[in-house]
Amino acid sequence: MWPFGWKKKHTGEAAANEQKAETLVLPEDHFTVIEGMPREDSDSGDGPIITVINTPYVGFEHRDVFQWVLEIKVFAREEEGGGLPSAAERATLDEFEDAVREAINPKGEKPNAVFVLHETDRDLRTIYFAVYDAEFAN
Repeated sequence: MWPFGWKKKHTGEAAANEQKAETLVLPEDHFTVIEGMPREDSDSGDGPIITVINTPYVGFEHRDVFQWVLEIKVFAREEEGGGLPSAAERATLDEFEDAVREAINPKGEKPNAVFVLHETDRDLRTIYFAVYDAEFAN
């Protein structure tokens, strides 16, 4: 599901990426919601999988700058009918996601990480960020 490829930093590329990161203009967030059903061989059961994608980052051409992936898995405690977390639990998950976004991005500076997508599947939300400086995000 992750739309970015993996790539290791090389010494020569690191300096070029730093310079590129300083002048890079990031696209405005635009979200697309997709509801799907799990594959037959999935552990997800019968409930739907809801994916929220930050659409401009699907074909993002500056993967060399934001080359690291931060994946966070958060388990929900309350399910409602249909196999998804309850409305209160979804609100808590959304607040957590916003708090993480603030924590991994320094205030008043260029973003260190951009939200790419999250999937909500029964009692699990998986959040993906594309990250510039993995050490800061850690």
